[in-house]
Amino acid sequence: MMLTFLRVLFTGLLGVLWDGAHAFGGIRLVDGENKCSGRVEVLHRDEWGTVCDHGWDLRDADVVCLQLGCGLAETAFNGAAFGVGKGEIWLHHVQCTGQESSLTRCAIALHSNSYCTHENDAGVKCSGTLLRPSLTLLSPHTEFSPGETVRFGCSVLLGHHFSDFHLYKHGVSTPLVTQRAEQSQTSVELTLPDIEIFHQGSYSCRYRIKGRFPFQLLSSPPSNSINITLGALLTPILTLLSPHTVFSPGEAVRFGCSVQLGHHLSDFHLYKHGVSTPLVTQRADHTQSRVELTLSDVETFHQGSYNCRYRIKGGFSSELLSSPPSNSINITVVELLTPQHWYNTSSDAPAGSVMKGHGFNITCSTQQQYPGGSFQLRLIQPNGTVRQSLPALTPSVTFTFPNAQSSNEGYYYCLYRVQMGGRTFVSRESQPLPIAIRDPDPLLSPMVISWLVSGLTFVVAVIVIIIVAKVLCNKEKNPSELERETRTCVDNTYVALSINKL
Repeated sequence: MMLTFLRVLFTGLLGVLWDGAHAFGGIRLVDGENKCSGRVEVLHRDEWGTVCDHGWDLRDADVVCLQLGCGLAETAFNGAAFGVGKGEIWLHHVQCTGQESSLTRCAIALHSNSYCTHENDAGVKCSGTLLRPSLTLLSPHTEFSPGETVRFGCSVLLGHHFSDFHLYKHGVSTPLVTQRAEQSQTSVELTLPDIEIFHQGSYSCRYRIKGRFPFQLLSSPPSNSINITLGALLTPILTLLSPHTVFSPGEAVRFGCSVQLGHHLSDFHLYKHGVSTPLVTQRADHTQSRVELTLSDVETFHQGSYNCRYRIKGGFSSELLSSPPSNSINITVVELLTPQHWYNTSSDAPAGSVMKGHGFNITCSTQQQYPGGSFQLRLIQPNGTVRQSLPALTPSVTFTFPNAQSSNEGYYYCLYRVQMGGRTFVSRESQPLPIAIRDPDPLLSPMVISWLVSGLTFVVAVIVIIIVAKVLCNKEKNPSELERETRTCVDNTYVALSINKL
């Protein structure tokens, strides 16, 4: 036993030296029924020679069949079963384990043994080439987004003692997916989950069958190829979870961002159009495909159009891929400024007062307008509140009161109201505008004024007459005898009255 082991070891070492210094060029089967049966011949020094059948068995024959791609050996023939060959007998006492990649990798003895002739030429009959498997795409499309799952089917028509099936990507020597098979199973599903950019390319499958000896596995030829491509990431969908699109400052706006297919999601972002950095970021769990993005305490600068994006983990640990932007949703933030107000009345009325019976008006004004707005004027009195409204067709409107009465007295406030998006927004009240209604002064009534004017007119007329009479009196120094002089003293003043004779 020990001598046999030493002989195999020695001849193996010689074979390695022989293979390294004088490489064999190839192997073939001659004079058989097909390319997978016949006499074994090897090429050495540009000359074909045979193999001695001493020690020739199925292990050696398996290596020949596998090397030729003819499956497993069905029979190892001795004694020139396919006829005697010609030329040299290049290999003697081949000792294979069945795992070698070629016959010349087995332990061998060189051709120096004289008792091996062409009557001892070795032959083999192989089972034939392993059937080529068929690869099909079970997924409904060939273009995928990162994070999706690709489903392949790998099958072979005839049954073997299958060990497993493998999915290969062209250019990658190791399988990306391995699926163990039952003994009678002829097809399996090969699933490539959570694909990333580097998964794009062409794929094929192979199967392996169990050999004759323990741990011996034979691999089939590659299947047909199927190419898959990775397109852009799926576009997310943005929804408005808040019940309206119009908001007041300080309120919160709730959005929902979702994507239909699952990915290795990293986070979601909410963007405002025109702003490069996200306003809200929400991390996502491994299987989460929808998050809520809340914009808290909105102000007027938050008004505008919003979209969301998500990021997924790329092929490298630090790589993040960003999706295209979602659909847009527009929100409006209504901030109503406190209106200003003032009043106008007759100039003879004291400040803050309106004369009873006189007219007055109150003007409300604001700088910011929204379509469909209106001004409301409120009068606060001890016995209740009186309201009036006018549409805000211009930035200012005037409330007119043509005849002031006591019922118009009180504190006036201006408000601005607008309806948008099914909601009513009201500004803060203006500062109170107090207005008092006063009765006219009795001393300055129209009758008294009329009497005063009449009396003043009479006095002025008398004074004028006196002055004129005095002037005439000074001009007439010698009165005629037909004149009767009558002098009247009024307050030491003489008035001359001349009577002309008829």
